[in-house]
Amino acid sequence: LGHALGSLGYSTQSYHNWEYDYYDRDKTMPTQGFDHYTACGNGLEKMISCEWLPSDTDMIKKTLPLYQTEERFVTYYITMSGHNPYNTYAPMYLKYQSLVKNLPYKESIKSYLASQIEFDRSLEALITGLDEAGILEDTVISFVGDHYPYALSIDEVNEISDYKRDEIVEVNHSNLVIWNSAMENAIE
Repeated sequence: LGHALGSLGYSTQSYHNWEYDYYDRDKTMPTQGFDHYTACGNGLEKMISCEWLPSDTDMIKKTLPLYQTEERFVTYYITMSGHNPYNTYAPMYLKYQSLVKNLPYKESIKSYLASQIEFDRSLEALITGLDEAGILEDTVISFVGDHYPYALSIDEVNEISDYKRDEIVEVNHSNLVIWNSAMENAIE
């Protein structure tokens, strides 16, 4: 993505609100065509708290001004708020406990759902920021998960899934979402 759009004159940047060299991302992001890769340990820690578990919303609010004035840009976010642990002392559970406490699920599932509220709020911050900058209508947003909530059991995953997933293929099924403000529905 970085190479394809970078060759067309887009500025290319990537942000990750965890350790900059996790999975050697400090080496792989530039090879994927991202001219600027900022994460915890190589600059992002100056903008947000990088203590476990960092906020996706904070990352987006602090980094959006760094590229929103570019004429054309592609930005790749690697988020963290949806990660485990899924328990009653997880940072995102504590942050959104009031929103999930009355759901009819066990605490691990409530904690997972609370972490997804943070991701949802980060998308809201991105969309609001792009809109306020007057560039939302000329922006395409896409996202996909890179893994299932592996800290949940398959029974817990199936408890909140809209269909029964197996432990081999379907547990890994994830949606790719592509959206633009002119669309009536996201493509999934």
